[in-house]
Amino acid sequence: MANFQTQKAIGKVFKRAKYEEVALEEGQGTAVQDTKSKLSSLDKRRKLILNHAIQASIVFVGLVGLPMAVVAIRCMSSPVVAYSALNATLNELFGHALQPAPTESTFTNVNGDLPWMEMYIHPTERHKLFGNDSLYRLTTGFRGDVAFDIEVSNDNPPNVLVIGVESFRFRDSRYMVGKNDPSNLFKDTDLTITPNFDRWAKRGVALRNLWTSIPTSRSLESALFAQIPYDSAVKTGITGGKEDTELSGLPQLFSAKGYETFFSTGSSISLDNWDVFLPSHGFDTVWDNHKVMELAETHYNISHDQWEGVEHRGFNWGAHDDVSFQILGDLLVNKTNNQTEQVANGERKTPLFITHYTITSHAPFKSWPKWYNESEKPDFSALYEGNERAEEIERYLHARYFTDMELGKFLDRMKDEGNH
Repeated sequence: MANFQTQKAIGKVFKRAKYEEVALEEGQGTAVQDTKSKLSSLDKRRKLILNHAIQASIVFVGLVGLPMAVVAIRCMSSPVVAYSALNATLNELFGHALQPAPTESTFTNVNGDLPWMEMYIHPTERHKLFGNDSLYRLTTGFRGDVAFDIEVSNDNPPNVLVIGVESFRFRDSRYMVGKNDPSNLFKDTDLTITPNFDRWAKRGVALRNLWTSIPTSRSLESALFAQIPYDSAVKTGITGGKEDTELSGLPQLFSAKGYETFFSTGSSISLDNWDVFLPSHGFDTVWDNHKVMELAETHYNISHDQWEGVEHRGFNWGAHDDVSFQILGDLLVNKTNNQTEQVANGERKTPLFITHYTITSHAPFKSWPKWYNESEKPDFSALYEGNERAEEIERYLHARYFTDMELGKFLDRMKDEGNH
């Protein structure tokens, strides 16, 4: 009984026992607190350094890393960039996504009578603006006098001709520059280097906002395949022929519509491998300087020695434009006659898509036919005298005028033959 009570009492003592931390030495508690404080301060410093490092990394990636990656991808895959830039679906998506939010105020021009955007839209254009602070719009039509009328039907599809004129400058054309000549490019004269182009341009639609590419290969990939020119100083998008690159452009479009596709030029096309690129990218028939010279010698009484002889029917680039335009005209006339026979016999018409490139006005502008050299020409001295490279400019103007003259002869012939 006694033992039980003792144990019970002891149990009570255990239950009430409290343990307190007692410093074994004077000052030891302060040291522990200092240590904890130092550890906490070090931890904060590490977190601060880590945060700064993360922020610096984000800035570096955003301002340096990402642009470098984009540039690397662009350099390695120019077609991807071109596809992204020209993809209508992507452009529509981003155009709407990035459209500025409508504002309560409406900005106007200096006279206050029109929204500012209308200052940059031609008055003949009918359109629907997608916002009151942007030029982004949907063109719905045009107003004004009808410049031309083309009837396109499945039963009688039109022949289509694209002509690429070598070294065509905006400032050469009075029609392009405008009657007022605000920059006085024609030096207070009534001259124009391209009277025939100007005359025919008035019959249709001329796009004055243009960019001239160099070398000529860049115009080929842009005009026919809507590609942004290849970003390189030493090669173009067609260099090497690009036989393994699939493209969809005008040749493929017209081929799918049952057209026969032609490419013709009086120039050599071995440079930049046009001779490989063209037949492997949609052209059924390709005529270069060799074919043009062969046809000219067969049908036009031009002897072989006249190409480089005193007659200057050709030069180092190939046959001059008077010869190539004559052959192009004969091709169109003969093909049109065949089409007429097809329709008369109850057959389906096989329309033509032809791309033709000129060459005489290619640098260094030192060659044209003897007959043209001896013919009367306008006095262009006001346009080159006093310039640092006056002699070269004079040669260029004479070469361009020659090509324009032959272009005019060709177009007039097509009109007279009913091919217009």
